[in-house]
Amino acid sequence: MKILLIEREGTDLYSTLYDSDTSRAMLRFYHPVRHPAGVEITTASLGSALSLASELRWYIQRYVNEVLFTEEGTVYLTWSLAESVYERGATLTQPWAHRLRYRIHGGKVYRSAWDLGAFGDASLPAQEGSEPSVPSPRDQILEVWSTAEEHENPDRGEPMEPVGQVEPEGPGAPGDRVEERNPQKPEKPEEPGDTPPEVP
Repeated sequence: MKILLIEREGTDLYSTLYDSDTSRAMLRFYHPVRHPAGVEITTASLGSALSLASELRWYIQRYVNEVLFTEEGTVYLTWSLAESVYERGATLTQPWAHRLRYRIHGGKVYRSAWDLGAFGDASLPAQEGSEPSVPSPRDQILEVWSTAEEHENPDRGEPMEPVGQVEPEGPGAPGDRVEERNPQKPEKPEEPGDTPPEVP
């Protein structure tokens, strides 16, 4: 099972996670890799993927647009639907009635019902914040299965998570020492040590 963390516009999520002592400790048994949409993390099962997402909630609330889950990278599940499958035994059947199309364009995520067509209506005047009608070769198009409630309101905000309150804003995660960003630092930092930092 894989977790896809779609980074917020203007965020280098991979570097952000590795610049933090606390998040490096959380990810020390995993091997996050860069993804065109953000960061992808492979886990052993859906249960472990949901558990890790919960551990990373502080970072998700600040640096992530949305969290998706996928088995093979072809179809993605929203966080709410993934929890329904794991905790309540929801059965996924094809064709799924609540499919969404995620188009990641210029660091922004545009969500719409899968059956509304590939792109926005080019005949209509563009509105501020609306999806551009002209596709780009760099766009990422994802098929996402959602709950019925999410399907009814695809533009429901960010980050997308099923439960929990946003923690108070602060200079950094508790116990974190955020390293100064060095543009000449290698793309993949060294693996953290075996002993994780103490978190008060």
